[in-house]
Amino acid sequence: MASTSNKFHTYVDLAPITPHVLDDRSPETYELSKVPNQNSEKTHADFGFGPQIIGVDCGDSALQLFPGAIKALQDVHDGVFPGLKCAVASTANETRSAKIAHAALDILEIKPGITVREVLSLGWERGFDGHVQIGRAPPLANDKSKAHFPRLRDATQIAFERMLFFDDCNWEDHCANVAAACPGVIVQRTPHGLSDVEWRRGLEKFRESVSVATKDGTIHRAD
Repeated sequence: MASTSNKFHTYVDLAPITPHVLDDRSPETYELSKVPNQNSEKTHADFGFGPQIIGVDCGDSALQLFPGAIKALQDVHDGVFPGLKCAVASTANETRSAKIAHAALDILEIKPGITVREVLSLGWERGFDGHVQIGRAPPLANDKSKAHFPRLRDATQIAFERMLFFDDCNWEDHCANVAAACPGVIVQRTPHGLSDVEWRRGLEKFRESVSVATKDGTIHRAD
């Protein structure tokens, strides 16, 4: 099996990671009214590592992590999938929404003291932020396949064939759009927010698109 080494990279809409509370009344970021800060009211939970911040007040509603997203980001932080990098492709539709999303990344935690932003930064050069594409104001747009993904590819120098995309939008099928316009990207819809089952299913779909992983976790693509 002659091949080139291709460590895989996960691209996720911000929605499965941050902008929803844990029930069916979850608000979108455009419904939130206040940019959170370190003094905002927070929600804590203990998943066996001690209390961590899983939610933060954003005005009329809280913005909270899904349990599946927490588990997925814990896997990334713990090196369960060596070489995997994370990025964000989010169509937050107002300047305030984008500011709320960015602020939340610096507050919400996947383990005590470890923020979502820290996990998203793993594997990238210090100070690099081209892997976080949030908003729809130019040069971004509502269509992630025409704006966010080409920009992610160009900024990160990672080919579409090495991307795995999770998205929870229920009024537009971003996964279908990305799969059609960005050939090679593996997609996984998460209509109720990212769950552990969908996280594993997406990873399995990626593995099926390439050969099996080597012992050290590196993915090799067959010729």
